[in-house]
Amino acid sequence: MAVRNPTSRVVTHSLLHLLLIAGSVVMLIPLVWTVSTSLKTLQQIAIWPPEWIPNPVMWSNYVEVFRVAPVMLWLRNSMVIVLANVIGGVVTCSFVAYGFARMRFPGRDALFILLLSTLMMP
Repeated sequence: MAVRNPTSRVVTHSLLHLLLIAGSVVMLIPLVWTVSTSLKTLQQIAIWPPEWIPNPVMWSNYVEVFRVAPVMLWLRNSMVIVLANVIGGVVTCSFVAYGFARMRFPGRDALFILLLSTLMMP
C-alpha cells in the first residue's frame, strides 16, 4: 500500500472544502436574493445597482401579501394535493413492492429496472 504525503492530503482536503463552499454560496445566492427582494419597496426593487440589504426593511410586505392574496387557501390546496399524492404513492408502491418481492414472472427484472428508473426522474 502506498503511503500518502500528509501535506498533499491537507491540500487536497482544503481544495475540496473550498470547492464545496463555493458551490454552496452559488446555490444560496438565489434564496438570499429572493428574501432580500421580498423585504424591499417597489421603488427599491427597480433601482440600479441593486441593494442586497434594503433600507428600510419592509416587514409589512408579508402582512400585505396575506391581506391581498388568498395565501391560506393556496396553502390548503397544496396540502390536499400533497397528502393525496403521498397516500396514493404509499398504497400503490406497497402493492408493487409486494408483487416484486413475492412473485416470480418473466420480465420481472426488466420491469423492476424500469420501475427504479422512473423513480430516479424528477
